[in-house]
Amino acid sequence: MKKITKILIGILASVFVIIIILYILFGMWWNGAFNKFDVCDIETYESPDSNYTLIFQQLGDPEWPFGATDVRLLLKDKNQKKVDSIDTSIQDDGANAYSGNIKSVEWRNDSVIIILQASEMEDKEVKIMFK
Repeated sequence: MKKITKILIGILASVFVIIIILYILFGMWWNGAFNKFDVCDIETYESPDSNYTLIFQQLGDPEWPFGATDVRLLLKDKNQKKVDSIDTSIQDDGANAYSGNIKSVEWRNDSVIIILQASEMEDKEVKIMFK
């Protein structure tokens, strides 16, 4: 009788652990932890001298229901080699990123300054150095 009780307790404990793991994985999936690998190019900006290209990308889907949207500012040189990238987020009421989230792009001799804007945040300045 004791052996059967130990076996049942072991089975119930295993089922409980599996349920907890599935619950955690479902929560991670629900919040978009597994779709951050989906990268979508939104807009491309070329420097006046055509030596650099700035690519504005969305990383995955916005956090559900009204959360932040992860974005990346990727700077490449004229040979399409990555110079630098900055990952950040915008607060736009759970909306996807779009070209209107870039308020301005200012090319300087040694850097590019990007102003990000969204409905639920103050303008955010991002500076990427390339020299």
